[in-house]
Order: sequence, then structure tokens, then C-alpha cells
Amino acid sequence: MAPHNIWIECPYRARPGEELTARIRFGHDFVVQGKADPSRTKTWLISPAGNRIPLAVEVGEADLTAVFRPPETGVYTLLAEYDGKVWSIGSDGRHLRGPRADHPGVTIVKAVYYYQYAKALVAVERDGPWPGPSGAEFEIVPRPPAEERLEVAVLYEGRPVGEVKVQAFRSGNPLPHSTSTDAEGVVSFPFRDGKWMILASYSDPRKGAPGWYDERVLTAVFTFTTI
Repeated sequence: MAPHNIWIECPYRARPGEELTARIRFGHDFVVQGKADPSRTKTWLISPAGNRIPLAVEVGEADLTAVFRPPETGVYTLLAEYDGKVWSIGSDGRHLRGPRADHPGVTIVKAVYYYQYAKALVAVERDGPWPGPSGAEFEIVPRPPAEERLEVAVLYEGRPVGEVKVQAFRSGNPLPHSTSTDAEGVVSFPFRDGKWMILASYSDPRKGAPGWYDERVLTAVFTFTTI
């Protein structure tokens, strides 16, 4: 089974100084399947002015949490990173922890280093403007929904990247919308109120480490709730 993804769940609307709890969840498509390793998880709050504030990650009963108080009005970004480490993929499709050398006698198709990014927004008494890029290696940059469409840009190392598969999940809907970014790194989906997860993945074989892993696979998740 492939490694799980992280995502962030947090109230979208808040007041200045209000105590909020961001929940860093681990699994697939809003289904929690265990907890991320807190030692490999980092979380920040990015202010409307772009100031990055590290948040302490705590271990909750069902997930990881980060408590914060946004001090002023505007739209904040919550950003989390998770180091998924190296996995080897067998000829039978199994994902095995560790590099090839850890699995003697097993036919390994390739070894992959997984790294994940998750993002959510918090609107403190103002709905805009929505923030731009956070500076993450791989990220989804959302734009406010308009005319029943949700548009996002996908960036790698700060640049738009085309032909990236992007999926949009709405809680309660078992069939996601799936498409690929255009040459400008942009994609849009039909949108209506609900709990949304936008997921994109990108692999870069140039960042392989000979003898350790063949490519670096990055995942970006943006979650957004309007209910």
C-alpha cells in the first residue's frame, strides 16, 4: 500500500485572538488511517503579511494538532510538511519501507523518496485577498471560487508546472474530479459548498540519490471548507 497523505482541517472563519486548533490528519480522501509521525512533521502559520510563524505539533488522540491565535484580520495560511522517507516498490506493487538494500531477495522496480505538503486557509474577519505562494518546494495556490468554479495553480520550485494530475475530492462524493494542469500550471473544477480536498503529485527523477532512491515524489494537498 502506498504511503498515506497528510492534510489539514481547521475552522475557515475566525476572530482576531481566537484560539484555533489545526488538525493534521493522515490517510486518504478524508478517511483517517492512523497518525503521522510527529518527529517528521513541521507546521507553520503564515500571516497575511507573509510572516512565517512555527507552530508546535502535539500528539492528539486521533491526529496531530497545532494550536494558534491569529492576532489580526486577514487571510492566513496554515502550512504543514511531512517527510515520508524512502519506500521501495516491488514488482507486485507493494510499497516496502526503506531502500532496495533493505529488501534482499525482493524484486524492486524503483525506490522513491516521498515528501508531502499540506495547506489550508483561515479567514480572520476578512475573506480576502487570498494569499499567493507560500514558498514550499511543491504547492497548490488556490484562487477564490467564482462562477461555481474553483481554480488552482500548481507550482514546483516557484514555477508553474504543466501536465500534473490534480484530483478534487468533495466529502461525501465517492467520485473525485480528475484532470491535469495546463501549460500555465492552472486547473479548475466545478465547485459548490462543502468540504474539499485538492491533491496534486509530481515526481522529479533529477533529485534521485544513486544507491538510495531513484526519484523524489512530492504531494501537495489543499483543503477548504465552506460549510
